[in-house]
Amino acid sequence: MTTITLEVPDKLAKDIESLRAELPALLSITRELFRPASDRSAHTSPMYRAYKQMIDFLALPPSTATTLQFAFPPDIQKRTTELLAKNGEGLLNETELAELNVYAQINQVMSLKKAQAARALSGS
Repeated sequence: MTTITLEVPDKLAKDIESLRAELPALLSITRELFRPASDRSAHTSPMYRAYKQMIDFLALPPSTATTLQFAFPPDIQKRTTELLAKNGEGLLNETELAELNVYAQINQVMSLKKAQAARALSGS
């Protein structure tokens, strides 16, 4: 593994100190999500597309019915299932674990939105 030295503000250094072991995975995920559009492989990973689909969906006020029907495409669901299976077997590397955490965060947001929509639909 290569060592990289960065100069960061003192406050940031203090904030990320507890994440030291996770920084390589976080950098990998950040690079995946924020590649320049000129990069031919940008915006093609299931993780990026899941994140973008959620943001695009929430940017427009969806109807209650549309919110309840929201689902990711099969390839994104398949990738999530693969990562969950590997995680259950204890076989995830740091990057895969970080990727799974992104999917978990997206799922948490969308589950909350669906619960709110279901409650609105039931009139509670």
